[in-house]
Amino acid sequence: MCGIAGIFLLDSANKDKLKSIEKMTEALTHRGPDDEGFYFNDKIGLGHRRLSIIDLSANAKQPMFNEDYSLVLVFNGEIYNFQELRKDLIKKGHTFKSQSDSEVILHLYEDHQTDCTKYLEGMFAFAIYDIQREKLFLARDRLGEKPLYYYKTRNGFYFSSEIKSFFMLDDFEKKISSEGLHTYFNNIQIPAPQTIFHGVKKIRPAHGFLLDSRGHEIEKPYWKVDCTKKTKLSIGDAKEQLNLLMLDSVKKMLVSDVPIGLLLSGGVDSSILLALANETGRQDLSTFTVGNNSEELEDEEFKRAKKIASKFNSKNYTHDFGKIEFNQLVEAAKLCDEPIGFLEIFYMFGIFGKIKDRAKVVLTGNGADEIFGGYVTYNNVKKYSNFTSHFKFLIQHSNALMTSTASSINSAGNWKILKNLFSVGLKKSRPEGLEGSLLSEAMSLVTYDNVLDAKLFIDLLVRCNHTISSIPDTGGMYYSVEVRSPFLHHKIIEFAATLPANYKVQDHRNPLTNKFILKQLACDYLNSEDVYIQKYGYGYFINSYTLMKTTWKNNIEDTIFDSIILKAGYFNEGFVRDIWLRFLNDTLNFRERLIFARFVIFCVWYKYKFSIL
Repeated sequence: MCGIAGIFLLDSANKDKLKSIEKMTEALTHRGPDDEGFYFNDKIGLGHRRLSIIDLSANAKQPMFNEDYSLVLVFNGEIYNFQELRKDLIKKGHTFKSQSDSEVILHLYEDHQTDCTKYLEGMFAFAIYDIQREKLFLARDRLGEKPLYYYKTRNGFYFSSEIKSFFMLDDFEKKISSEGLHTYFNNIQIPAPQTIFHGVKKIRPAHGFLLDSRGHEIEKPYWKVDCTKKTKLSIGDAKEQLNLLMLDSVKKMLVSDVPIGLLLSGGVDSSILLALANETGRQDLSTFTVGNNSEELEDEEFKRAKKIASKFNSKNYTHDFGKIEFNQLVEAAKLCDEPIGFLEIFYMFGIFGKIKDRAKVVLTGNGADEIFGGYVTYNNVKKYSNFTSHFKFLIQHSNALMTSTASSINSAGNWKILKNLFSVGLKKSRPEGLEGSLLSEAMSLVTYDNVLDAKLFIDLLVRCNHTISSIPDTGGMYYSVEVRSPFLHHKIIEFAATLPANYKVQDHRNPLTNKFILKQLACDYLNSEDVYIQKYGYGYFINSYTLMKTTWKNNIEDTIFDSIILKAGYFNEGFVRDIWLRFLNDTLNFRERLIFARFVIFCVWYKYKFSIL
C-alpha cells in the first residue's frame, strides 16, 4: 500500500508547477514510510511513497517503467492475482525485472490498454502515463477501497491519494463546496465524484479515466453486476461454490512479504476468515482483538474471539479500549480529508494504532453484512421484497427511476431537519436532484429485479461504503497498516448477486438466520453456538451519544459554538442551540440524532482543517 501523486500540464508554459510534486508527495509520507520516488519530463511529474508489502527490493521501486520506457506507472494497492497474470504475460513474451504486483499492471496495459483493469483482482488506484502519446490513464478498484482524487484547472491536472496534497499547491483555494456539504449531510461519506472541497473530485469506483494533453477526458466503467440471473444451485451446492471462492480469496490475500494478521472481533465474519486461513494451510496467523476486558462490563464478543483463536491455535493479541476521551474523536477527525459522519471513527481508527507494531497487513471481515444481508434492516426489506417479487420485469426496467426515488425519499426526510439547521445562504444553494443523480450513477453498475438486491448494493456502494473504503484506508494508512477484505473480492460479490433472496435473508422474522448461506458455510468450520449469535457490532458497548451528554458535553458545546463554526455561516445558530438542548433532553428522533451526529463530526473536522490556515 502506498501514496501516489501527479501533475499533468495542459499548458507547457507552466513547467515550474511540476516542482510542487515533491511537496504533494511529502504530504503522503504516512502512507509510504519505506521509500519515495519521482519521475519528471516537460509535461508531467509523478510522485510515489512506498509501503513495501510484496517484493521488498529496490527492483519494485516506483515510479516504474515497462521494458522500452514508453510507459511509467505509480500504483497504490494490491493485485491479488498478480502471480497468475505474471505467468500468462511471461508466456506472451513480456520480461519482468521485479517480483512485484505493480509491474504486472504495466504489461497488462501494453496488451490491453485501458481494458487492463478488467483482468485485475484487488484493491487499487493507479496512474499510467504514455510518454510518446502524452496520455494519462487513471483507474480505481471496483468498490473504491483505494482513494484517488483529482483537481483540474485550465493549466493542469493534479491527482493524489489524499486531498491534503492539493494544499501544497500555491494556487489551490481551500474552500468548502456547497454541493459537497449538502451531500455530506445526506450520507455518511460523500459519494464519488463529489468531495467536500470546491474543485476537487474523486475518480469513481470501477471506472477508468483517460486524459490527453489537450485536456480532453473520457471516464467509463469497466465492471457491472447483474442480479437478475439467479442460480439454480441448491443451497448445499451454492454453499460449496461459495466455499471455493472464499478459500481462493483468503489464500490470495494472505500473500505478503511482511508480517500479516487478522482482526478477530468474535463475530461470524472474522471467525470464518480465521477458519478458512487455517484450511488453506496458514495455521500460524496472528489475530488481534480489541474490546472491553474489564470485569465490570462483560464483552461477549471479546470472550468469543479468544475462544475462536484458541480453537485454531492462533496467537491472539488482545487490546482494551481503555478510557474514552473526546480528544480521540478530534485526532480521528484530523486524519480525514473529508468528514465521515460516523461518531465511531475514533475507536475504529484506533485499532490500527494498537496493532501496527506486530503486523503490517491485516485481514478483516468488512463487507460481509452488505453482500450477504447481515443487518436487521434487511429483514423488513425482505418482507417487502416477497410482495414485489411479482413485478420483477417492471423493477428491472425501471432501475434508474427506483434508485432516484429511493434517494428522493431519503433526502426529503433529511431536508425537514436540514432546512432548519442550514443558514439562509446554504439553503439557497441546495442542488436540486443531486442526491438522486449521485445514487443513480453509483447504482448504474448494477442491474436488479428485486428490492433486497437493490438495498444491498445501495449500502455496499454508497450508504455503508465508508466501512469498506474511507475508514480502513484512512485509519490503516495513517499507521502504515494495509487492510485487506476477502469478502470484497469481486468474484464473491458477483456470485452473491446470483443467489436468491432467501439464501441471504432466509426468514424476515428471525434476524439470527440473516447471512443464511454464509452461516451455513460457517457451521462447516465452527460450532453452531458460535454462528447463530446475536449481532453486537464492534464497540457496541461504547455509547457515543451518552458520552456526548456526559464526559464530552463541555467539549461538544465548545466545538459547535466555536467562533470558527459560527463565522463560517453554514448553520442557523438558533436551531443549533435548540437541537443541542433537545439532544440533551433525549427528545430527538432517530433521524434527528443521525443528522446531529454528522453536524458534530463536521464541526470537529472543520475546526481543525480551517483553524490552521
